[in-house]
Amino acid sequence: MKEFLEKINELKEHPNGKAIFFFAFYFVFFAFVFLWIHLAGDKDAITQEYEKGNSSSFNMKEIFSQNYVYDYKVTIDNVLHDYYGKKLSTVESFKYNNQDYYNNEGNFFVHMNDDWVNTSSPYLYSEFYQNEIIKELFNRATYYSTTTYDNGTSDFHFLISSNTFYKLFYDQNTDYDEVPNEIIYTANANHDVVKITYLLDSYCATLDDCGEHLTIELNYDLFGSMESIDNPVSNLTNEGVE
Repeated sequence: MKEFLEKINELKEHPNGKAIFFFAFYFVFFAFVFLWIHLAGDKDAITQEYEKGNSSSFNMKEIFSQNYVYDYKVTIDNVLHDYYGKKLSTVESFKYNNQDYYNNEGNFFVHMNDDWVNTSSPYLYSEFYQNEIIKELFNRATYYSTTTYDNGTSDFHFLISSNTFYKLFYDQNTDYDEVPNEIIYTANANHDVVKITYLLDSYCATLDDCGEHLTIELNYDLFGSMESIDNPVSNLTNEGVE
């Protein structure tokens, strides 16, 4: 440190010392400014990647492969509707309200009196479960924060307006002035999304039959574990179904 100060004093006594000292000061200053702008630019680029749905911090390829066990929970004003089952391509076998259901390419059957009876879909707000809708909502939502936990999982928080839902679901242009809805993507330590949570109170308030609170939680597990799903309906066949 002493030698450094002596060099500074020698530099001041040099005929061009002040000019050299002035140049060195501004070189360091502008280098710092450039570095700060560069780092801020990188941060903004990361945010933009999230907003465009292109972030590499997590991925949903396992969900889009359509081979997993699932647990969909829809809560409307503290009333829980729980769908637990397994999915392979366009075929599903699941339980809801203590009844067995089977879905083959949108053809739903319920097990009643030792027989499988054709029925309508029991899913509530099923548009939020569909892969194409999941992709679109991710692309249209805006990232705002990440929470990372000690076990390696992370929650990625996004905001989205009810106007976006109306345009996407019903092709309607609306102008609701509201608190945005929230989408949380939970990724495991391998960066695979294992849960999607929709907090939809604002959207719920625009619907006639919703009430005040709406939460949809999509849980995924055992990716790639399904080799086949038994077909209990004799007049239906589908690839991957026995």
